[in-house]
Amino acid sequence: MKSFLGFILGIALICGSAAAKSGSESKYQRLQKMMVNNQVTLNDDTYTEFLLRGDRDFDAFVLYTTIGNRYQCRLCPTTNAEFARVANAYAALEEKPDRNVVFIRVPIDIAPKVFSFHSIVSAPSISFLSSTEVLGKKLNADNDFQLEYPVRAENIASFLRSKIHVQIEIKRFPWPQVIILSLFVFGLPLCAYVYLFLNDKVYAWLGHTKLFVFLSLLVYGVAVTGIVYDIINDPPLFNCDQRGCSIFATQGQNQQTLAEGLVTGAMLVGCAWSAIRLLGGVGKSESGEKEINKYIIVFGICFTLYFLCFCVRTPWYPTVFSYWG
Repeated sequence: MKSFLGFILGIALICGSAAAKSGSESKYQRLQKMMVNNQVTLNDDTYTEFLLRGDRDFDAFVLYTTIGNRYQCRLCPTTNAEFARVANAYAALEEKPDRNVVFIRVPIDIAPKVFSFHSIVSAPSISFLSSTEVLGKKLNADNDFQLEYPVRAENIASFLRSKIHVQIEIKRFPWPQVIILSLFVFGLPLCAYVYLFLNDKVYAWLGHTKLFVFLSLLVYGVAVTGIVYDIINDPPLFNCDQRGCSIFATQGQNQQTLAEGLVTGAMLVGCAWSAIRLLGGVGKSESGEKEINKYIIVFGICFTLYFLCFCVRTPWYPTVFSYWG
């Protein structure tokens, strides 16, 4: 009987110590255990527990969004991805600020009462909540991030810097430039060789060289469209901030600076001019091979320029691969 009572008391002590340990954990420590990919997703109950009740020992960047197909939201998928990019970049910092910071996602799919409580009628929206701020029914408009289209992690990183005074690095692989570069260096020369010289059947099937001209100009036109869009809409020629003024060095909405656009535009003009000269010499068998060699040389020069301008550090633009927010 005594051994049985001892066993029961032992179990009670273990349960009591576990409960005490759980109760001694701070909210920030409990949120850390709930993190997935450096974010915490809250529903109605956990939102009330961690953000509405009691004191908080952390600052929070809160994204009100949707993650399913029930609600239509054009900007939500992009915003979710860019918000996650910022959260991962912050987690990768070697030296973090002396404060607890949590990136929280609140989807209306699992937290409809939260949206109703705050009278949120549109999504997505990002709000900053300091550890000392009392969260009421109405969100503080001064701590709201003004979303702009297209939604960029770089802009969210600037918002983060304005609130907690820390710089984070956003790394983004420049897929548009890589695709254009691949088309320039590999696609068009290969088509030129196959279509104009190496395959008589292909040449006979396509019939004439006008199709090659059309495809080349189509590729050039697609590339130039993004450059012209940036020049017309954004950024300005001169960009001035606390560090001084810079020219041609501000990124547009296609993640391309005006300086990059001018270099790319010059290469496009050179390639188009070379293609036209190539077509002019195709009809002459003695000069056709010379023209195609010139064409390939132009592409080689373009590849070298891309490598020098966009893959290494340059005086006018640090790098196309990362951004310090």
